[in-house]
Parts: sequence; C-alpha cells; structure tokens
Amino acid sequence: MSALLIAGIILILLVSFTVSAYITFHKFAIRSFLTRVTVFLALAVILSVVTFTISLTVYYT
Repeated sequence: MSALLIAGIILILLVSFTVSAYITFHKFAIRSFLTRVTVFLALAVILSVVTFTISLTVYYT
C-alpha cells in the first residue's frame, strides 16, 4: 500500500511540474530568468497541492 502511495505522489509531482513548465515557459512572456523560475516553482507547488488534495478527497469519499 505504501509503494502505491509513493508512486501516486511521484506521478502527481511529475505531472504538476510538467504542466507548470509548459505554462511558465510557453504561455507567459517573462524575460527575467529568476522571475521565470520563481513562477515555475510557485505554479508547480500550487498544482501539486491542489491535485493531491483532490486525490485524497476522491479516495476518502
């Protein structure tokens, strides 16, 4: 059971960081590298937390 949970968390993080990279580097016209990295990390954290919360809600209901 714990291996399945870890695999799920890794998949959630992988998808969240991939979507965040796509949005940050292809949809936003940000010139500063530091700002681009900050936006990328912020979006990745937000997406992963939202996705994890949704997955827990679906699992426990």
